[in-house]
Amino acid sequence: MTIKRNLQRTHLSRGSALIAIFWIMGILAMAVFATLAVVKVQSDISTSSSHGHRARALAGKGLALAMHREVDNGDPLLNFKNPEFEEGYQALLEPLAQNFGINGLINEVIEQQTTNNRALSSTLLYQLFTEAWGMDEGEAQTFLHSLVEWVDPNDQVTTLSGWERLNYEREGFEGRPFNRHFKSLDEIPYVHGYEALEAANPDWRSSFNVWTPGAVDVSSASPEIISLASLSTLGRAIDVESAAIMQEQILGSDGIRGTEDDGLDLNLENLLSEASVSDISQILDRYILEGEAPQYSKITSVGWSGTTKLTINLSLQTLSSRPIVLELHETLENTTYE
Repeated sequence: MTIKRNLQRTHLSRGSALIAIFWIMGILAMAVFATLAVVKVQSDISTSSSHGHRARALAGKGLALAMHREVDNGDPLLNFKNPEFEEGYQALLEPLAQNFGINGLINEVIEQQTTNNRALSSTLLYQLFTEAWGMDEGEAQTFLHSLVEWVDPNDQVTTLSGWERLNYEREGFEGRPFNRHFKSLDEIPYVHGYEALEAANPDWRSSFNVWTPGAVDVSSASPEIISLASLSTLGRAIDVESAAIMQEQILGSDGIRGTEDDGLDLNLENLLSEASVSDISQILDRYILEGEAPQYSKITSVGWSGTTKLTINLSLQTLSSRPIVLELHETLENTTYE
């Protein structure tokens, strides 16, 4: 009986030891897997960081080349690919006046001395709001007057329905208006009456920038923007189809400025005449041709390495040989690791 009990105890001890061994093996396996996972993450981070630095260097190279005075769009130097190392860059230099300079259009409103509706209705900004985007005339007037009060350098109300400092303070908005021109489109929603613009055209941002004087470049703006620039109280003097024909005459069949098939000896008067504009003088100052001083440009340079892509967006103004940087943004993509 005693021998039998001893055998049972021996079996139990061996079984317990075996279970303990299995547990230890399991814990060791989990530790190994955890270590491998940490090593993989660290390796991915190192690889991603390396690709990120390389992508930034390549994007910077494309940016530097695009800024060179002797390099134009279409130059092979602006497009580089290395399939062996899965890297490259692509840079594009474009005029910044592809849409309307809103500060310039506000200046037009100020110059009209907007104390009566007739003068206000002759401005392009009013026509954009009402004729093109369907904003109520009263709401458009209030918003335009508030834009004027926002950029003028004093706290005195000089318009019929615009808001000044005391109006904003009564609503709990301290520090408004800024009493300067807009430095970013993100500031416009702070202006009284903005909600009417947002309701009329949620995509209003695509029509404006804060840098150019106001006129649009017929060689780079979309046909829709070119057509909108011809707005008057009588409607559009240039329809979208005619605007597209004007661009084709400038850019040639390849659609790229600075190549051999560009239209030569073109000027704005001839282009508008060929577009059958009856009264050129009314809209001539709303257009420029690429290269007219002062030149406002934007450069988009994309560099990539592996799965990492970095985009640099640069806006600049060129006065003589010294460019002035207006705005710079970087966007890094595809940097997550699995």
